[in-house]
Amino acid sequence: MESSLPDDDPTLFKKELQLSIRLILEMGRMCRETGIHFVLLRLTKAEYSLYDDIKVRDPLVFAELQSAQVTILDLREVPGDRFPTDHHRNAQWHANVAQSIPATPFIKTVIGEGT
Repeated sequence: MESSLPDDDPTLFKKELQLSIRLILEMGRMCRETGIHFVLLRLTKAEYSLYDDIKVRDPLVFAELQSAQVTILDLREVPGDRFPTDHHRNAQWHANVAQSIPATPFIKTVIGEGT
């Protein structure tokens, strides 16, 4: 059994990053094989962004994500608030995201409403 690592251990971060990338690439591959569009949503303007981290730290992996036809929809500008007692988004923000997804040019093209 693998020993536990502290949450801030760089080894743990690297393992989590590699696992996340492999999962995304595998989901993209499975979707392509079945003719399904695989889409990731960028939802937060967090101080840390996995997307930006991969783009800067590992351009080869970023290129692999792009070549794997993983579409990334940037919805970071969707308005909405958080609950007053914690950092989670409230129901209105979730509704705004749900309404924003079909309005993106990519989704309109996929469903045949794009130009």
